[in-house]
Amino acid sequence: VAGIYTIGLNVRDSTEIDEISSKPLDEFRMLVSGENQMRELPVVYKYSMISITEIATEHSGSQQTAARFDPTTLPPRRLPTITEKATKPFVVQELATTNAPITIQPSRRPKFSETGTDLIIMLDSYVDERIFAWMKSFVRDFILQLDIDSGQWRVGALTFGSRARIDFHLNRYNFQDEIISAFDAIRNQRASSRPDVASAFDYVRRSMFTINHGDRPLSRNFVIMLTGNSRSFNSEQTTIASDRLKDTDAVIYTIGLNFKESRELDVISSKPTDEHRFVISGEEEIRRVSGIYKYSIDKESATPIQHTTTQRPTTTQRPTTPITKQPITETSARITHRRIPITTVPATKRSPQIVTTSIPRTLPPRRQPKYSETGTDVVFILDSSVDDRIFDWMKSFVRDFVLLLDIDSGKWRVGGLTFNSKAKADFHLNRHKFQDDVLNALDRVRNQRTIGRPDVASTFDYVRRNMFTSSNGDRPHARNFLIMLTGSERSLNSAQSYAAANR
Repeated sequence: VAGIYTIGLNVRDSTEIDEISSKPLDEFRMLVSGENQMRELPVVYKYSMISITEIATEHSGSQQTAARFDPTTLPPRRLPTITEKATKPFVVQELATTNAPITIQPSRRPKFSETGTDLIIMLDSYVDERIFAWMKSFVRDFILQLDIDSGQWRVGALTFGSRARIDFHLNRYNFQDEIISAFDAIRNQRASSRPDVASAFDYVRRSMFTINHGDRPLSRNFVIMLTGNSRSFNSEQTTIASDRLKDTDAVIYTIGLNFKESRELDVISSKPTDEHRFVISGEEEIRRVSGIYKYSIDKESATPIQHTTTQRPTTTQRPTTPITKQPITETSARITHRRIPITTVPATKRSPQIVTTSIPRTLPPRRQPKYSETGTDVVFILDSSVDDRIFDWMKSFVRDFVLLLDIDSGKWRVGGLTFNSKAKADFHLNRHKFQDDVLNALDRVRNQRTIGRPDVASTFDYVRRNMFTSSNGDRPHARNFLIMLTGSERSLNSAQSYAAANR
């Protein structure tokens, strides 16, 4: 197992939890006393898992490269996936200095989506190099979480001091690695006066959120502004300009770096303030904010923009005997968790005979699960020796965490287990292939409410022997993680729990 994460709910003595958690504790163990404190933990833990997986992948990749590198051998070609068509590379003129022909790989084709998220990141350049480096660190961490290559996300960038400068528009780059490289190339302007945030907001509204520069009418618009100044050149004008930007349905997130007075940020940020404004004092804190803001933007993007359309009713005229029409009624049927309208046309009155007309139903195509040899396998284990209130907190955490995962792509697999004196597997890693199926399975998990301390040692052994196995969905090339939520300070046998955690 790559990591054991723990969450203690209403637990004061964390000695046992500290021992069984992976290290460092500040990344793998959290103690909470209320449901509100748990809301940001899914983002924090998911981001930690991604970081561990990326580090392990880079490490293994470098080892393989060092072991197999041969300067006389061309690098292997990437095999196309099932959904891709193999493309024959173009062979150009062979050089006299080599026996191998040079090949040009086909260029990447950007994908387009009419809906999604359009994001502008604004960086204050009236700061020193240390603060500006914090900003770029945040941006890099944030971009790494975005699925830009699919076309769902577009990103633009602007730096501002006494003047605003566009670094790149929304439609300039279509791939994640290109955007990261573009941000790496941004330099601090080191402006000599307070930043003119009002002009910067107006510049974003007039010149960046435009169709010509990549803004999509059906996408949601967001701005993340990072600043190291508690006050701008003109606070009153800044407030007015932020309101103009919000009037276009843009949502403004702000981050204040290394200052205490946040009055101006509070005003220009979207509401509620505690979700759209952060004031931090160090680089370590800013890493946590990137995951929180990504989660918040995903939630707000899921709320569609309302577009109203009017349909003119159609009538059919017949040169025959008048027909008395009854109003059309609508019912609905639940088919694979989707509400599909079924229109029923009542009988028409021509004579004493009743004639009915029905519209045939068509079932939606069956979803085909996707498979990936690599990715992340995570098992949630919930302590069921707690009251229902605490158990509901646990399920709320798991639900929020699952909503963050791209399960449908096959990269993530999720298993669930409840434990007290005995462990019970609620669903294995290969039981559900889609996010909504996992959520439905989670809703069916019930608290066992047993008396006595939970047997954590037997639970860990059960997970190792029965859940992280190939027959139950564990993948040899995936990273394994375990998240344990408990409301008990001590298990049935603390020493055995520690030993089982190490196994």
